[in-house]
Amino acid sequence: MKRRDLGRLALGSALLAAGCSGSSAEADELVIATGSVGGVYDRLGTALASVGQRFALQMSAVRTAASIENMTLLGNRAADIGFTTVDCASLALGGEAPFPAPVPIAALAALYDDYLQLVVRADASIGTLADLAGRRVSTGEVGSGTDIAAERVLAAAGLAGRVRIARQSLSTAVAGVRAGALDAFFFSAGLPTPAINDLVRAEPGIIRLLPLSQLVGRLQSEFGEVYAERTVPRVTYRMTADVGTIGITNVLVVRRDMSDNVARRLTALLFEAGFQLRDAHIDAEQIDPRSALGTYPVPLHPGAQQYYRAAKLFVD
Repeated sequence: MKRRDLGRLALGSALLAAGCSGSSAEADELVIATGSVGGVYDRLGTALASVGQRFALQMSAVRTAASIENMTLLGNRAADIGFTTVDCASLALGGEAPFPAPVPIAALAALYDDYLQLVVRADASIGTLADLAGRRVSTGEVGSGTDIAAERVLAAAGLAGRVRIARQSLSTAVAGVRAGALDAFFFSAGLPTPAINDLVRAEPGIIRLLPLSQLVGRLQSEFGEVYAERTVPRVTYRMTADVGTIGITNVLVVRRDMSDNVARRLTALLFEAGFQLRDAHIDAEQIDPRSALGTYPVPLHPGAQQYYRAAKLFVD
């Protein structure tokens, strides 16, 4: 283990231990809103809850439809902690549709980047986004970050109202493309996405990815710096060339009124539990306190700031 990792663990352990004498109110069970079964949010949230119990942080993980539902649960006080993409978090903060009012959230950390993938059948006559007009396309499940990003991409490409939209789970969309019942689907996740990778292994050459990175500038102009250019390497899905796409940061957020003590301990736990989170999903390898501050547009919780300040990573 590297020296900086040892120091990070020591700091995390010290902060966790220092927080264990918190008030009885802070010992109530914390609810983590995660995502669909088997997804990254689900796996990481379950692992985090399991590790937390060993450090006097009683937590339970609940499965949801992901980002939008997670923000709704925090706003309704039905959850304390939630995973979300930054584009969804931005809508929640501003009380923009689908949220009827601002959701008071604050961030503990930026976690890892999602890659928005537009998957099409390789034998379909779909070479560009414009070719999706009139086609059957899944934009992800209702209540998911994929659905938000996909609708924005279609609008930016001039395809709003010109595509036959289906809102399906990833497993349903994969099955639909495989059977020819669906022409294309969007999905936002880390690389490689297991369900897509399994399809490529079962039927090599059945799918292609369409490039999306050409729309990043347009999306940034309208929605801010919540989107970035990313590249899907050709080796990811045995493709013939790299494909430019859109990156979206995932963040772990809490209700803004969470006590500084609990928020600080949760932030410390996030890095203390690094080994267990990496065992839960490979995307956890990206979780690093040096990049965790990049939660824009969600402000860091004061308790999280205390953790990063003690780690000499936060500058006022």
